[in-house]
Amino acid sequence: MVGSRAVTPDDVFLGLSASIVSITKENYKEFYSYGVLLDNGVDQWTLHKRYSDFRRFRRALLAMTRRCQCQCRFLYLPLSTVAFPKRTLFTWRHAAERTAVERQRRLAQFVSVLLCLLQPSTHAQTCDFAACAVLNLIIKFLHIVPRTTMELHGHRAPPPRMLWPATARRQKPPIYTIRENDIVVGSPASTRLEWY
Repeated sequence: MVGSRAVTPDDVFLGLSASIVSITKENYKEFYSYGVLLDNGVDQWTLHKRYSDFRRFRRALLAMTRRCQCQCRFLYLPLSTVAFPKRTLFTWRHAAERTAVERQRRLAQFVSVLLCLLQPSTHAQTCDFAACAVLNLIIKFLHIVPRTTMELHGHRAPPPRMLWPATARRQKPPIYTIRENDIVVGSPASTRLEWY
């Protein structure tokens, strides 16, 4: 429930957008993590997901949409035709980084198509939102918190008190898309410098 009414697809998906803004590699780990920045017009949040998380999510999503009885069954065809990156075996570092950058592009396309299909002008309005396992899977994967009625009408509850410099108090707090101690892939800082 949001306020005094049931949660609707508008509370969750209206204006929701996502972009993959960073690729990081944890120190001493062999896997890459993708920083997904989500924005619903009121709040922004960042998730860090591995390729295997996206792959498991896509497989579960396609299996559910193939056999569901609600309007989500119409998601199957568009989502199954979006180019999704293949699993590859990394043999050397540069190929792994190149593959990670290519995956970033395709994963971003997959998430964008998914969120476009869930906008209220499409099927989400007619789906039985409370009982739909497909929509609940998407909400859980993207860590979506429904907006409140006040937020939908442009009024926000006051944010928790934070100590920011006086000049930055009117600005939103920064969103950090890179975790501490991660190595950033595809940036000038991650390239090896050659001294002559």
